[in-house]
Amino acid sequence: MIGYLKGTVKELTHEYALLEVGGVGYEVYCSNAAFSRLSGATEGEVYTYMQVKEDGIALFGFADTKEKALFLKLISLQNVGAKSAMALLASMRPDEIVNAIQFNDSKRLSAVKGLGKKTVERIILELNGKLTAEEVMGAGNVPVQ
Repeated sequence: MIGYLKGTVKELTHEYALLEVGGVGYEVYCSNAAFSRLSGATEGEVYTYMQVKEDGIALFGFADTKEKALFLKLISLQNVGAKSAMALLASMRPDEIVNAIQFNDSKRLSAVKGLGKKTVERIILELNGKLTAEEVMGAGNVPVQ
């Protein structure tokens, strides 16, 4: 399992970041926060989640462990895949996602491209009361420098 990468930023595209670590280039599909930290930098680091499926392997990158934790909670839900979770993180900050869940704001979550009404309802139903803004953005959240 690859949980963290630190290396040279070789390329940033609208789809992924290419990080060279120890002579190996890793394509990492990053959250907006991770992309922001890597933009304009020659060196960078991301916390990662490695998804292994029968049709391939993908790396997803996050700016910090709290953002990664939110991603993991989202993909643990039935019918919420990595692409849907990344779409949420691309459209909203983690604290905004948590607030939308806490306040049953299905309209705000449904505005995210690729999330249908039933998926949004599942996210709210299963995570409401189990996720707090402090968990996502609270003390102890050390961003990657």
